[in-house]
Amino acid sequence: AVKLGIDRKNLFLVEELPEEFPVKTDVFVFFDSFEHIPDQYKFVEWMRKNSASGAQILLIAPKADSFSQKIMWPFWAHRIPDHQFHWSEPGLIDLFKGYSFAKIKSFLPLKSVTVRTLVIHVGMIFQIKSAPALLVKIFNPILNISLWFNIGEHGLIFKSEV
Repeated sequence: AVKLGIDRKNLFLVEELPEEFPVKTDVFVFFDSFEHIPDQYKFVEWMRKNSASGAQILLIAPKADSFSQKIMWPFWAHRIPDHQFHWSEPGLIDLFKGYSFAKIKSFLPLKSVTVRTLVIHVGMIFQIKSAPALLVKIFNPILNISLWFNIGEHGLIFKSEV
């Protein structure tokens, strides 16, 4: 994120979380963020310690075994350097089950993605530093057009069993 120009003071860093919150948390929300956590096992353990009874987790993340991942393999939109890991649904269920969270629902999330976002991802996938600026110039008239689709993600809701 810092490499993309985001000021470090605006980042939520897992490594800097307190060991325990003074009040237990009812809901954890991950929209395209869980795959960026360096040590996901340690983080889920931390969530367990900081969860209220019946706490829920809403998670939307790249699906490791998605159709788009299979057909687009090296060019899959989620195959970028800052994604630490991609999970299948059974893998996530096993991970969270180990910390007393049960899956209560799964769904297919749809996103409104602009042409600008697609252009930036193309630059990241091909690791072309000047690509975003160049592609933005080329596609400028249509950059703000948005499309609804799923790019190989899954949504899951988990609930604390404790």
